[in-house]
Amino acid sequence: SFLNGSHKLGVLGNYTSYDGKDIREVWPELNDCEESPQINYELGDITVHTHLTVHGAGANHLDRPRWAYLVLPQPADARWNGAPPEAFDPKAHGMEPYGKFPDAAFPIIG
Repeated sequence: SFLNGSHKLGVLGNYTSYDGKDIREVWPELNDCEESPQINYELGDITVHTHLTVHGAGANHLDRPRWAYLVLPQPADARWNGAPPEAFDPKAHGMEPYGKFPDAAFPIIG
C-alpha cells in the first residue's frame, strides 16, 4: 500500500526511529493522504516509486524471498553524511562520513 501524495511532505526520517509507532502517529499530516487500495502483485511484477512515498507491504508468506532493487538518483558530488543506511554497508565500501560515494558501488550514470 502507498499513502498517495506523501512524497510531497519531504523526508520523514527512517521508520526505525518511530519507536514502534505508526508513522501517521508521528507525522499527523499523513492522515490527509489517501491510502491506496491493496495491490496484489504477480511473480515478475514491479512497482516504481520515489523513496519519499510512504509505503509498506504485508508479511511474505511465500517459500521464496521478496526482492527489492533500489535506484536512488543523486548528484555526482553527493556525500554520505554518516547516517546509518539500510541498503548498504559503508564499511564494506571503505566509506567515511562526509566522504564521496565510491564509484565502484555507486556508479555515475550519464
